[in-house]
Amino acid sequence: MSGAAVGEPPRFLSGGGEMGARLRAHDWTSSPLGLPRDWPAALSTAVGIMLSSRHPMYVAWGPDLLFFHNDSYIPLLGAKHPAEPGQPFSRLWAEIWDDLRLLTERALAGEAIWFEDFHLSMTRNGVLEDAWFTFSFSPLRDEAGEVAGFLCACMETTGEVMTKRRLTLQLDLAERLRTLDTSGDIAAVVAEMLGRHFKASRAGYAEIGRDGPAFTVESDWTDGRMPSLAGRSFPLDVLGDEVVDHLRAGRTLRIDDLAADPRTAEAVSAGIAIRAMLAVPLVKGGRLAAILYLHEPAPRPWTEADAELAVGVVERTWEAIGRARAVGALNRQRAEESGRLRRLFEQAPSFMAVLREPGHVYELANASYRRLVGDREIIGKPIRQAIPELEEQGIVRLLDQVYASGEPYVGRALRLLFQRDPDGRKAGSRGKEHFVDFVLQPITRGDGTVAGIFIDGNDVTDLVRARERAACLVELGDRLRDLRDTAAIAQTAAEILGTALGVSRAGYGRIDASGLKVRIERAWADGHVASIAGTHDFSRYGNFIDDLHRGELLAIPDVAADPRTAGHAEALRAIDVTAMVNVPLMEEGRLSAVLYIHDRTPRAWTGEELALIREVADRTWSAAERARSEASLRLLNRTLEQQVAERTRDRDRMWRLSTDVMLVAGFDGRIVAVNPAWTTLLGWTEAELLSLSFLDLVHPDDRAATEGEAGRLARGLVTLRFENRYRHKDGSYRLISWTAVPDEARIHAVGRDMTAEREALDALRSTEEALRQSQKMEAVGQLTGGVAHDFNNLLQVILGNLDMLQDRLSDREDLRGPVRFAMQAGDRAATLTQRLLAFARRQPLAPVSLDLNALVGDMRELIRRSVGEAIRVETVAAGGLWRTWADANQVENALLNLVINARDAMPTGGRLVVETANANLDGSYIAAEFGLEPGEYVCLSVTDTGTGMPRDVAARAFEPFFTTKAIGQGTGLGLSQLYGFARQSGGHAAIYSEEGRGTTVKLYLPRHRGAAQSEAPSEAPAAPVPPEPKRARDGETILVLEDEGLVRMLLVQSLERQGYRVVEAHEPQAALAVLEADGKIDLLATDVGLPGMNGRQVAEIARLRRPDLPVLFLTGYAHDAALDESILGPRTQVLGKPFNARTLLAKIRAMLEGAG
Repeated sequence: MSGAAVGEPPRFLSGGGEMGARLRAHDWTSSPLGLPRDWPAALSTAVGIMLSSRHPMYVAWGPDLLFFHNDSYIPLLGAKHPAEPGQPFSRLWAEIWDDLRLLTERALAGEAIWFEDFHLSMTRNGVLEDAWFTFSFSPLRDEAGEVAGFLCACMETTGEVMTKRRLTLQLDLAERLRTLDTSGDIAAVVAEMLGRHFKASRAGYAEIGRDGPAFTVESDWTDGRMPSLAGRSFPLDVLGDEVVDHLRAGRTLRIDDLAADPRTAEAVSAGIAIRAMLAVPLVKGGRLAAILYLHEPAPRPWTEADAELAVGVVERTWEAIGRARAVGALNRQRAEESGRLRRLFEQAPSFMAVLREPGHVYELANASYRRLVGDREIIGKPIRQAIPELEEQGIVRLLDQVYASGEPYVGRALRLLFQRDPDGRKAGSRGKEHFVDFVLQPITRGDGTVAGIFIDGNDVTDLVRARERAACLVELGDRLRDLRDTAAIAQTAAEILGTALGVSRAGYGRIDASGLKVRIERAWADGHVASIAGTHDFSRYGNFIDDLHRGELLAIPDVAADPRTAGHAEALRAIDVTAMVNVPLMEEGRLSAVLYIHDRTPRAWTGEELALIREVADRTWSAAERARSEASLRLLNRTLEQQVAERTRDRDRMWRLSTDVMLVAGFDGRIVAVNPAWTTLLGWTEAELLSLSFLDLVHPDDRAATEGEAGRLARGLVTLRFENRYRHKDGSYRLISWTAVPDEARIHAVGRDMTAEREALDALRSTEEALRQSQKMEAVGQLTGGVAHDFNNLLQVILGNLDMLQDRLSDREDLRGPVRFAMQAGDRAATLTQRLLAFARRQPLAPVSLDLNALVGDMRELIRRSVGEAIRVETVAAGGLWRTWADANQVENALLNLVINARDAMPTGGRLVVETANANLDGSYIAAEFGLEPGEYVCLSVTDTGTGMPRDVAARAFEPFFTTKAIGQGTGLGLSQLYGFARQSGGHAAIYSEEGRGTTVKLYLPRHRGAAQSEAPSEAPAAPVPPEPKRARDGETILVLEDEGLVRMLLVQSLERQGYRVVEAHEPQAALAVLEADGKIDLLATDVGLPGMNGRQVAEIARLRRPDLPVLFLTGYAHDAALDESILGPRTQVLGKPFNARTLLAKIRAMLEGAG
């Protein structure tokens, strides 16, 4: 049988997604924790909290810190998933164990720990990689108050850290490139910064010549492991034509191992010293213009994030080089024709403009600048007239400052709003927001006066917004870290998000049980809109509730234009909502809460804004889940004394003293209060029960009915006399009859223990069934004994006549053969009747004081020969085994019979165990076995690992002639003979079998307390061949009393042939009449079973008249034949049927001579 737990798993393992299923399916028998139902309460609760959480969590427990995690933690495992549940922390995370060992020791010492962006080097995906995590260790205490483990809530921040690093790189790169004016310097700086960021061996930037398929490296950077390529030119197809085609198509080339990549393997074999590379092409005007590359001398896996960053850098490099070249060309060729200058100026990727002074009049502006300001007609106009909104934003003041001082001004990430409509200054309109890096460079005359101002810059809106989103998320993490109240968490998140997006209102609402309404307690607003705290019905504001229930994000730029809200626009505008975003938060597939964003003017929500909203929503939900989990954990760690004190105040005298169990529970099954009778009746303490659902204690077979009854109570119905079984702390079950009533939120129930009453009823039914079985077996035994007796009479006639026929055919050898065969068949029939008599408990027994250990030891070799080499035989001899009182030959026959049956049940081999033991059979056992006295017994059992028997077959195994073997392979009398022998010996036989697993048969024999006697030999001596009978003496007369005519005729013929005078009697009265007469009678030969009066009674009456009369009993019941003179009296013998004439005549001759 498997070691897995039987029955329903504990409730704390219900649900939990994939990991809940894996924990339930895991075989815990070899774990030091044992089965989940036996786990400590603190561990069970912590694992339950962890499995139900959407935040990545794990629990480490015990001296080896056995590791359990939830579904949200699976992505953190990488290729380690699926990991074996409950394995030691140090084995699962061997590569980072040394980094975390001291932290775990601090947590096990009782210290709560928090770390943010903690760096670890991990091999979870087969290669060493850098990863960062924000996590906390919360100590878990066992029932004794000792720290036994810890709960870790964690979140991988690798993406955020890498984002910060990429942003830092981009900002630093922009800062470095701003002041460079040569392409060589720009390429060198880009190569160095990119190489250091990626920790690459070599990095460089190369431009592709227009007149040939080659590229030239102007400058590069190395860390010393690879030589520089600066100043060198290479054919474009140095790595193969497929690589060239890939780059010309504008696709980034990521090769982790050139030797393993079919596109470059040939180049590696030709001697190129590069093993890994990342190459980003820059295609301009349909032509491959430049390549940014990273090289490694050994294989290295490149990520998608690496490629994305490199793409951004190559674009910025191209822009910087283009800008530098444009500026250089402008400064070097001021005297050249304006057309060429304008073309270079126009083609610059950065935005540029030239203002003529005084008055800040636009003289030149390239395409990038015109796009930035909205493609207005600005040339020839002063900036105040061309872009009036810039004056309000301080740009004109900066231009005045540069014009007056002659000093350049550098602006970084300056926020500007550009109006797009002609009447852009009308109230309520919103300008388009841009963030720009720029330089206001004065253009001086020969005398040093300022003739104009050159404007050069880059639109860094995307970069700034990415940085703001990152800062928003960092601030969110910082402020949520120490919050424990879910309402405060929601309020803080709404404030941060609303401020970052510049909206009118942001908030968080819980969905009610109907799923149609939302409850808003607090919300953030910008001060221009009113509070909407309270309960709102979604149907009042549009037809979008189904979208939310499906988990779809709702983004509406204008409620009047969207078909889902157009019909309810007035209701939305009444609460200052013109644009809106709703983010559904799902819990176990059900809509649980909504994060909402409102704006009082129409707004086109960008993808970046929606991504930020979704990220904030997810983090807010995770923080709220963490807060709820920590609150549950704090509640778990409260002292038992506090719990007892709180509940004691709520109990009255009846609650404390009632012998019936009383219960207060939620409709979900969670136990709220119990009275002391629970401990008395079921063994559970109040503290243990308050951490459970009452369904956790219900028998698995009763759980469905109990859940149904709880559902009726939840609907307001009353429960009367509902019965189910509850698990006692020792693992047994008690039958409880319940009466329960519900109120608005809870179930109040009273239960009475019906176990004893039900057990008494079941015991009565069991006793009645046992009585019926006993009566059945007794009736079958009586029937079998009668049949055997009658059959013996028939065999007596058959064998007797065959015996006489054989004597008369002494000279006919051709006929003596068939006679011998017929007599052998008769002998086999006689053996069969002996087995029937054994079941009927009427076989002859010769009991002695017997040592079963010695008997089994003597038969060990015989058993091995009988079962063959394919079956392994084991004997288990009990020490101090009592002696028993039984027939040794019958015990040996019984043991050999069981061994043969076991062998037949194991046709392909197996294991056979013969075992002895002392047994005390008490009243509870023998109540089902009538006729068996309680007391001490010696047990002999035979166990096999064979095919076993179904329950219905095992129930009939002891019945005579019942067999499952093929025709001709068994009589069906072996086990019935064993059963009859056991009961005749004052013992019992029992069979235990499981189909497909094997069978055990146990033979119980009564203990013998007397002194040891010489035991019967293991091999019964062969019956001596009777001598040739002597002839009768003159006048010897035999009275034959036999009611069966054929048997009587055979007896008379046999005696008369031997010279005896025979007097016949067919009934007792006729025999008594002969005995009362004065005629000579030398011996009475009488059947035992006679009509009206048995043979013994006839013999007793005969002895009254003739005290010295020899009596020979002729019986078909073998147990009568086993009686000796000490029981029957002197001059009395018994001869069992069937017998041959020679045996009969020898017995009579001996009795007559002994009497003379």
